[in-house]
Amino acid sequence: MHKKHICISLITLILVFNYSCHQQKSDYVILSGTIKNGNKTIELRSHYDTTDKTKRKIIHLDKNGDFQDTIYIQKEELYVVSDKTNMFEFHLTPSKKYIIEYDTKKFKNEGITLKGDDIDINEYYIDKTRGMVFYDFNESGKPEKEIRSFLNNVKEKQLNRLNISKLPSSLKEHEEASIKFEYLRYLSLYLRVNEINTPSIESKNELDIDYLNEEEYKKYQSYKYLLHDYYHDQLNQKAKVNQKLNSSYSLYQNGIKELALIIPNDYIKNDLIAHNASFFLLNSEDIESCYSDFKKYYTGNDTIIKSKILDSYYRYAKLKKGTPSPKFTNFKNNNGGENSLNDYKGAYVFIDIWATWCGNCYGEMPYLKKLEQEYKDVVFLSIAWKDDESKWRKIIKKESLTGVQLFATKEDNSFFEEYAVNGIPRYILIDPEGNIVDHNTPRPSDDKLKTLFKDVGID
Repeated sequence: MHKKHICISLITLILVFNYSCHQQKSDYVILSGTIKNGNKTIELRSHYDTTDKTKRKIIHLDKNGDFQDTIYIQKEELYVVSDKTNMFEFHLTPSKKYIIEYDTKKFKNEGITLKGDDIDINEYYIDKTRGMVFYDFNESGKPEKEIRSFLNNVKEKQLNRLNISKLPSSLKEHEEASIKFEYLRYLSLYLRVNEINTPSIESKNELDIDYLNEEEYKKYQSYKYLLHDYYHDQLNQKAKVNQKLNSSYSLYQNGIKELALIIPNDYIKNDLIAHNASFFLLNSEDIESCYSDFKKYYTGNDTIIKSKILDSYYRYAKLKKGTPSPKFTNFKNNNGGENSLNDYKGAYVFIDIWATWCGNCYGEMPYLKKLEQEYKDVVFLSIAWKDDESKWRKIIKKESLTGVQLFATKEDNSFFEEYAVNGIPRYILIDPEGNIVDHNTPRPSDDKLKTLFKDVGID
């Protein structure tokens, strides 16, 4: 009897142990599939914060386009998958397996074949991505009423797609709020880009929301970016007032302090400071004072952010006027051969860092050509960064680009890292001795660039 009792107890213990092991969820997913006509890699990144490099994963494809990888995640979350031609949203939940198969050239018309877990969920997100409408408010020239109608139609289509989807109720609720915030964000963007300071009463009422909701800021990317736009507008308005009182006032120099003053919510304030601190440091005239403001007004505990901004401070401090410029060597020249920065010593060098995929770069091209005609003694050096060489050569021919046209391969990144190039177009002026005059000059379309040329004796 005693032996039976022991055996039963052991069997029960084993069963309970096995059950608990099966119940325990892993902290990863298995993502696999086949992508035809793709590049060598795909990128997976957080949908909520696309700038968070810790939530990025590069997945390598074999010669047939096949792949399989383990993605470590702590909770279910929405991601963005990019193959450099297409992008789509994809929802991942720990312990599950996902299989995707598609042709990059047929993605828009045929979509993706899904296998494995959560097919209904990800069919919704992929259909949503394929149905996205992109609109350039810069070139619209259309009245507010027409834009409101357009954005409302887009919103209603998205809500209808959501209503007939098979998403779980929790995700449906999240998506519904996200769609509405996205509508508000684009409405706000239209008003801001077109400098409409007195919008209609309808737009004004719709945008009269709480801009300090920490919970929604953490949950919805569209609400987060809406707040970023809102507080950037607040900064610009304060800058206009301050510049009337003091013509030397610089938003870049005072931006961190101003954010701290206008945002009473600590979490939102710290996140916006973290997102903008590197940019303010790069453009500030007194980097020491700007970094002191960061240390004073950023009250968060994120050591990664603090380390990142400290690194930016050290790098930017090396870019002071009069210090030797970082060097590059053996960049490909469109006319043949290779060139290094030292090849142009003895003349002022105006460097234009651009790429064929950079929309704003094209807008500066006509102004750059005029400068090249006006300032014959300046070497105008255009360097293509993170670009495709064949596209680069085609655009040079198509746009009849002049000046020296150089191409930097992905391996030639040290020059850009030392100059802290995070966005383009970016312009740099170097003196005949190879020293920095300005590591971040005004754009060719800005009259302040000619003032800078005049100040250093360039006629």
